[in-house]
Amino acid sequence: MLEKKCAGDRIIQTELGPLPESMCAVDGPAGGKYVPSDVLDDSTLDRIIDAVGLNADQLDRHVLRLDILNSCARYGIRSDIANSDFAKRQINRLNSICLHLKRLAELYKDDDADMGTTQSWRSVEPEQLLREAELIESIKERTEKPAAIADRVKAQLGASHSALQWLTGELLPAVFTKHFHRPAKISRDPNAGGALGGPYVRFARQVLIELGVKCSDETIAVALRRAKLQANQARLQFRPATR
Repeated sequence: MLEKKCAGDRIIQTELGPLPESMCAVDGPAGGKYVPSDVLDDSTLDRIIDAVGLNADQLDRHVLRLDILNSCARYGIRSDIANSDFAKRQINRLNSICLHLKRLAELYKDDDADMGTTQSWRSVEPEQLLREAELIESIKERTEKPAAIADRVKAQLGASHSALQWLTGELLPAVFTKHFHRPAKISRDPNAGGALGGPYVRFARQVLIELGVKCSDETIAVALRRAKLQANQARLQFRPATR
């Protein structure tokens, strides 16, 4: 199981720009929460690789580790940031900070006009407080609806579905195919009553177990089928017309 530890900030380059390697995200009862990257230690990685049941002699363990962590980080962004509740909290917090900065600047100015008691020990002048308030007021997202901000972040991520569907239907399949050199597929075991299985399902299942994310094999299968269907529809949509 994953444990929280400290880690250095190596940089992972993604489509969204560089992500610090020390940040990975998992779901918890209170929503997404970030954990350091070295939680994916060698024994944890071994369990993930062993669960796949394929030849792992040529695996680049370091790159596999980074790719899994990168997927976790993007999953965490989708879980935590790309939702209207998060955007609403941020907007409310910025507005409150702006209000308090202006109020403190007014109080300091009132003090200057009176006894000047705070001048000898205050660490910031009213003018600086007002400049900081102006900076906050210049953030255009403060005037946007939280849902619009969340939708924009989703679009930037390329995540049209829930965080878990995106992780199991797109992010982890890409990692699996890259490192195990076969497409992510779903199969059923006739000797186990038709239970879902296959190398990819075992890979995704073990990653989620290590992350402490509850997810059924059926959810993994549905997410993968949906992602493949959308990809096929997109290819048909942009296929040039034949004469």
